[in-house]
Amino acid sequence: MQPYSTNEWSETGLLPASECLLFDTESSILDAFPVRLQGQRVLICEDEYLNILPLRAIVRLWGLDLVGEVRTGEEAVAIALTEHPEIVLMDLHLPGIDGLEAARRILRSYSATILLVTGYASADTQQEALAIGVRGFLLKPVTIHSFRSVFRPTLH
Repeated sequence: MQPYSTNEWSETGLLPASECLLFDTESSILDAFPVRLQGQRVLICEDEYLNILPLRAIVRLWGLDLVGEVRTGEEAVAIALTEHPEIVLMDLHLPGIDGLEAARRILRSYSATILLVTGYASADTQQEALAIGVRGFLLKPVTIHSFRSVFRPTLH
């Protein structure tokens, strides 16, 4: 599969055209991404379909292996404990158990890079998340730039 060029990516509507100006239109967007992430296994847990679309597109664009897309915290825990993805993109507000509790259960079993995806997280929620081992936050709407910037500190 050929990577999207910046023009193709912009045309999908998932990345505002203004953000494409940061990339040379002759090069691949993948040139700006951490090579160490390619091939990593990813689980997406998000209950809103429109929020899944950009996450799925970015995961594929980066050459990550999508092991599943689930809608509830319980499903995320079940798939994570079976598949052991290296990265879990977890919505904070989910039906059933929330993203924090799901992250807590996953991290009790194995070490994963869990990023909470949310439109808002209070300072208390952020502190609790970091205390249980969550590696960072992706604010909605997720863009290619927010995704890339949150991964830089998690890889060091």
